[in-house]
Amino acid sequence: MTEPASPTQCLKWNIFADTKSVGLTRYEERKVLPLLTEFLKKNELRAGSVLLGAESGPWQLTEVCTLESRILESCNDLQVRNFLRLLRKFALGWSSVTRVPVELPRIPAPQYQYKNPFSQDTSARLREYDDAKELLAKWLEELCQTPKLPGEYE
Repeated sequence: MTEPASPTQCLKWNIFADTKSVGLTRYEERKVLPLLTEFLKKNELRAGSVLLGAESGPWQLTEVCTLESRILESCNDLQVRNFLRLLRKFALGWSSVTRVPVELPRIPAPQYQYKNPFSQDTSARLREYDDAKELLAKWLEELCQTPKLPGEYE
């Protein structure tokens, strides 16, 4: 790999042209990357334009926040997680090649989905519990009534 003469010469660089250096999975490269590049070209936000090589220089935190909010507004949950994950990878790759520290997009984490304990048929579960309780009581009674063999503990 050739080293750039100075970091300022490399500030206008399309990170999407070199996806191998970022380490994308096959799914990310085939399914998510085309959608992300289309989204960035359509919305024309500064952070996305710098990553695409259309503009030069680093971006600011406010520009990353604007990009994140635009993604949150216009994409579903799965796309939001995929886009933010890829943007973070590409921003790190751009920063490492140009040697310019930049603000990174947030790490996407899905919200925890609580399971409703009453989502099932509660009366049926209680009947099953009562049936199991009766069966266990019957087994214990039978166990106590069986004759003991010589040498068994009581």
